[in-house]
Order: sequence, then structure tokens, then C-alpha cells
Amino acid sequence: MELFTYYLRYLTAVCEGTLTVEGFSAEGADETEKAMDLQQKIAKIGIPEFVRRCAAAEGTEIPQQIYDAFDPQALVQAARSSVGGGVPDAPQAAPADQASQPDAPASPKQNAYEAFLDCLALEDALIEYLIDVLLREDELAFFRLSQVTVRRELRLHDFLYWLGTKELYADESERACATILDACIERLRGEGRMELIAALISGDRRTFELFRVDAPELRQLPEATYEWFEEYYLNRYYPYRAILRLRGVQFPKFDFDRAAGN
Repeated sequence: MELFTYYLRYLTAVCEGTLTVEGFSAEGADETEKAMDLQQKIAKIGIPEFVRRCAAAEGTEIPQQIYDAFDPQALVQAARSSVGGGVPDAPQAAPADQASQPDAPASPKQNAYEAFLDCLALEDALIEYLIDVLLREDELAFFRLSQVTVRRELRLHDFLYWLGTKELYADESERACATILDACIERLRGEGRMELIAALISGDRRTFELFRVDAPELRQLPEATYEWFEEYYLNRYYPYRAILRLRGVQFPKFDFDRAAGN
């Protein structure tokens, strides 16, 4: 278990009051305020020291090499690369006039979701933790996970809606690619060809090129090259959606009123 996984477990335990650590009581009127209060206290000493103190309070001995291997800058860099230059120190509301700024991203929250997935992808254990949280529909755990990765107030249902319907808001090329590949994966799932699915969504070029020759969904599409697959599927976070679906996570249906802004 990597240090960041210990961190998530101890953060939850302290917030819920199942672990008492001197100097780290979570104070607030509700669970959200408690999580934010604890985050501010942890920020003063850093994740490794917080984990060290929690482990001591719990009576757990964590090997030093796990502390030594922890790289907090990797998480920050992944977030910065997706949100365009900065991760706020605390959740911040978008400026009221942001929509009128020509350089403002069309969907700031979407960028936060991408940063969130980039951070989780750094550790397999974090993806497993996300799957567990989504299957349990644990809103509080999801909120805390977003706080400790991209320091944003992300909501579980909104995240699932974004990931589950993102091609419907995309351009025609991305929408076509996502729809076709989803159909391929669903067919392969029905055929029990899970190893082939794993190779495809991992981005293995040779696997895709061999698959497209025989796949009825792809063989008549001249545009269905590996570059097309890479640009419109692999790089647009659809493999995460495939993984979550395969693990049993349910996604919300498309909301026409929401899309129309009603």
C-alpha cells in the first residue's frame, strides 16, 4: 500500500472520529467543513508527517521506503498540466465574468475532472479506491478524494454524468469514435474477451491495428487508424469510463433539460 493510500484512509478515519490524533481533530458544522478544516491543518506539516502521526496513533509501522518513495509534486504536476497552470490552495468559485473572457476554458469543471483522473492514474491503488467509492456511492469519500488530489469540490454524481455523457458534448469525430469503440468493447465483453479489452484500452498499438482488420465496427472505416483511436478515445478519458463500466459502476442517463440549461 503506497503512502497516498494510507493518507486517504487516515483522512477518512480522523474525519469520522474513528482515529484520534493529537492536534488533528476535524472541526466544523458538517462533514464538508470538517474535511476542509482537516485539510488546512495537514497542509501545515505535509502528507508524510500526517501519515506518520496517524500511524503512530494507530500502532501501525509503515516502512521508511514508502515515505521515501512519496512524490507530492507528481500529483500537483498532473493537476497543473490539465487545468492549465495552477491548482488553487482552496476551492474557489469562478469569477462572475469568466464567461466573457476570451481565454477562459469553456468548461472549467470538466478540466477539473480531467485533472482528477490524471492524479488518480498515478497510482493503481487510487483507481481501485475510486471504483470502491463509486460502487458504494459514497459522496463524502468522493468529496475527500477530490480535495486531496485536485483540491476542488467535486461531486460524485456530477463526475459520473460528465464522464458518462462527455461525447455528447464533443465534436463529431470524438462522438463517433467514442460511440463505435464503446460498441466494440460491449461486444467483446459479451464474448468474454476481457484480455483483448484490457489490451485495447491500455493503448497497445499492435492490438488495435490487428483488431480493426476483423472488427465489423471498424473495418469499413478508413478513418479508423490508431492515430484516430489515440486522439479521440485514449486521450479523451474514455478508457476510464470503460474500466468503471466493466467493474459495475452505473452512469446517469443523458439529461436533456440539463444540457439545455433548464
